[in-house]
Amino acid sequence: MKNLFKNFIGVTILASVILFGCQTEIDEPKALNENEIFIEKIENPDPRLISYMEYFGLKGKSIEKFNNDFLVDGDLLITNQDLSIFTEKKRDNEGKKGLTSENQQYRFQNIVSYTPNVIRRIKYKFASSVPISGDGGQWRTATTAAFNEWNSIRNSSLYFEPTTGVADIEISGFFSSGSGIAAAQGPNGLGNPGSQIYINTYYNYLSLDWKIQTMAHEIGHTVGFHHTDYNTPGANPNNTVGILIAGTWTSDPNSIMNHQLTKGWTGFPYLDQLSIRTLYPLDLSEKPFYAYQKVATGGFNWTPNWNLYGFGSQGFAYWGFNGYVFTSSKPNTVPLYKYRNTITHVDYMTTNPNLSNEFPSYANQGLLAYVYSGPASDRVPVYEYYHPDKGFHFTTILNDGVVSSGGWTGGGIAFYVLKVDQFN
Repeated sequence: MKNLFKNFIGVTILASVILFGCQTEIDEPKALNENEIFIEKIENPDPRLISYMEYFGLKGKSIEKFNNDFLVDGDLLITNQDLSIFTEKKRDNEGKKGLTSENQQYRFQNIVSYTPNVIRRIKYKFASSVPISGDGGQWRTATTAAFNEWNSIRNSSLYFEPTTGVADIEISGFFSSGSGIAAAQGPNGLGNPGSQIYINTYYNYLSLDWKIQTMAHEIGHTVGFHHTDYNTPGANPNNTVGILIAGTWTSDPNSIMNHQLTKGWTGFPYLDQLSIRTLYPLDLSEKPFYAYQKVATGGFNWTPNWNLYGFGSQGFAYWGFNGYVFTSSKPNTVPLYKYRNTITHVDYMTTNPNLSNEFPSYANQGLLAYVYSGPASDRVPVYEYYHPDKGFHFTTILNDGVVSSGGWTGGGIAFYVLKVDQFN
């Protein structure tokens, strides 16, 4: 059962400890802003900053003063508030690497706290330093559009809304010909999003769709996502730790969280959606339907429980995921059962609760998930194939490469699942 092909699709959206800026390959601007800020190099950094960098494994080649905060290697912002929180939490958590208020699967960096089934409303506002007209004024339009795109992610507990009062995130402008397009502070370790996004108005000339993509990227940093390609040359000069999110791959050229953005906004790729919905789910019963292949036999297994096999265990290799299913009953869903052949030990899944009566060699292993028995606009069919020489079944929502290898029969619709690429 494979929906995502390992040989050409993948993603790693990772937790951010602090703040990253956005770099990209672009042409020189046609006009400059007059309000250039002064960035001062620091020869003797604050001892708290040194301790902070050592703790998180940051190896900054340059440290500069950025307003009243610190800029490491030109794109990583560490605020005085970060240092104060770090100093206090380090004292309270001596010997506990990570300084996080929550520990999630394969992650230990700071994220935004939330309660399942409750929307976490995050307020944002613009500082006066962000232009209100002309090419610079497009940053406001682009930022609002980017927040709305984040709000469109299905089953996300995060919701961003504008305010003119007290804000969780403030968007400010600055001017520097030697810095990246934008930067954003990561979650502060107390469960709150990063409080600052900075836009370099040197790049006011960028197209609107490029600005939208840039701001969608920076919003990702404020809620704890690292660069997707953090472990490739140039993506992570400070050696911050990134933890692979459940169900994702280690790279994705389409991800909006890559450190170099090479195209304008075209929407969230579905693996970015997977990462967001995995880290901040609203309804915990809606799960990706993970698929695994038995290395020794080639047979397949399926589960909505990532902790069962993770990226591979008990002889199973992670294969991908087939849409989304539910771990509790929902309107118009039916139970999906797992069976195991008592002779061959090959697994099989079906919505038939009486399979053992018809085929006694198959023993019911229990409920797998709840799926749909009929089509709808937000669903895709799952097709079932059987290979008589191999003796096992294969299911997929696409014309998978496994099936095209030949020898497979069937291809009928077994059930329906929520689309991989599905928005609110």
